[in-house]
Amino acid sequence: MDKLTKILSFALVLLLLLTVAFPSSLVSAASGTSFTKTTYKTTDSLNLRTSNTTTSKKLTTIPKNTQISSSYRKGNWYKLSYQGKTGYVLGTYLKKVVTGTSFVRL
Repeated sequence: MDKLTKILSFALVLLLLLTVAFPSSLVSAASGTSFTKTTYKTTDSLNLRTSNTTTSKKLTTIPKNTQISSSYRKGNWYKLSYQGKTGYVLGTYLKKVVTGTSFVRL
């Protein structure tokens, strides 16, 4: 094999290894999504953590049925502030609070 063929073969193998090691789903999951500030109610006691993993440090526990707001999500983790502490909670334990206009029949 000539030198150019060896270099191209090496580059191809390297690209294949990088594709296997860092699939696109992991890359896209690394960035979060901003949205309109939304109110949620906790469906259980919920740990507020320093980052979006269950192994990260717990900042505090948010009691069940507490209303909280968030405008940023990373995967299924919602970033929010509670009692002066900012962190992440798992969205599995949040229920969106739906507010509407009430009408009175005259």
